[in-house]
Amino acid sequence: MCNKRVAEFWGGSVEQTLGRVFTDFIHPDALSDLSDRYNRRMDSENPPSIYETILKRKDGSRFFADVNAGIISYEGKPADFIIIRDINDRKKAEDTVRESEVRYRTLAEASNDLIFVVGRDDRVEYVNGFASAMINKPVNQIIGQPRAFLFPLEVARNQKEALDTVFDTGTPVRNEEALTFDGRIYWLDHFLTPLKDADNRVRSVLGISRDITERKNAEKQLRVSEQLYQRLLEQSFDAIAIHKDKKIEF
Repeated sequence: MCNKRVAEFWGGSVEQTLGRVFTDFIHPDALSDLSDRYNRRMDSENPPSIYETILKRKDGSRFFADVNAGIISYEGKPADFIIIRDINDRKKAEDTVRESEVRYRTLAEASNDLIFVVGRDDRVEYVNGFASAMINKPVNQIIGQPRAFLFPLEVARNQKEALDTVFDTGTPVRNEEALTFDGRIYWLDHFLTPLKDADNRVRSVLGISRDITERKNAEKQLRVSEQLYQRLLEQSFDAIAIHKDKKIEF
């Protein structure tokens, strides 16, 4: 016995569906598992009754389904009663998410920025290879660790304030900060942005930190040069002027 919906899933009519061996509707990738579950159930064992599997349409294509199965008495004999739920849209969505995650990780690993994700428990959920190399710890020794353990106390405290702002307000935060790695001072431009769940709650924070040390050093050198220039002007015994737009500037 089957209802019309089963036949629609398969791609034929109820008349074409009835009388077939149930394995005709199982995709080869799932056939061994489902056959084992069926035999165990019919032998009065208790395998899990609810599970995800791959069925097969009339044209041989895959059909992803959630199955709920159990033994009943049908026309005086034990029979396997099965409820099938179509999950193909869900599987497509999951595949899309996985593909997006692969692209995201590929881009993150190819980046020369420090990229990381910190959860509400203040533990590191993800860090890319560039950040791992700068911190000088393997990725597997960073992910899952408390963020504060990776930085000096004052730096960790400032980071926590910025992270809490993102968690509390749900808005991005940007700031610059000096960090010391292996005795060298790096200036980093931090951009923290919220990652939200289906209920629009901030579940974690994605951080991207760009090394701006060269820019900062250049700005410092420029300031030094400007100060030296100004000092020379002030201490000179000569009259010095800049002519611009028909005006004299001293």
